[in-house]
Amino acid sequence: MTVRDIEYNWAPRGKSINITRKNGAIQLDMSSDAIQLGLLDSVVTAAFLLQCGR
Repeated sequence: MTVRDIEYNWAPRGKSINITRKNGAIQLDMSSDAIQLGLLDSVVTAAFLLQCGR
């Protein structure tokens, strides 16, 4: 995904990508570095799209 002209890749960490869904909720784990880079809105949108299956 490209955000503000910088390319980022979703990559597994261990055996997970740190997006989980259970009991009707989605849990997204982000580093503070990602938040400081202003990626919160883009990551939430991408996580939503990945989880909705569209």
